[in-house]
Amino acid sequence: MFKYTESEELALTYGFEEVIDENAFNGRYFVKDNLIWIHDISALKRELKIFLDSKLKDLGYDVDMYRTINLPKKVNKHSTCCTEDFFNDDDMVYLSDGVYISADECWF
Repeated sequence: MFKYTESEELALTYGFEEVIDENAFNGRYFVKDNLIWIHDISALKRELKIFLDSKLKDLGYDVDMYRTINLPKKVNKHSTCCTEDFFNDDDMVYLSDGVYISADECWF
């Protein structure tokens, strides 16, 4: 018997179903409403050579669920960080090596 990773257990908790695929991460992926669970969005983007969330959405990945689960809920308005809107593709410019800058010059 195999053991699920923390991310895989979370996918199951959110109602995603396991699909066996020898080419997928750990030989399986998880899908719900025809959208694929994302374990690590940065690693996925590197692997696919994709920089924008919208491109992952076009490929059928559940970016919205990933962002909902993995973003801080609120950031101090005086902080140098940004809020959840920070990840809007329209406001982001890819620099290199997984580094983005937002329209208000907030680094990620």
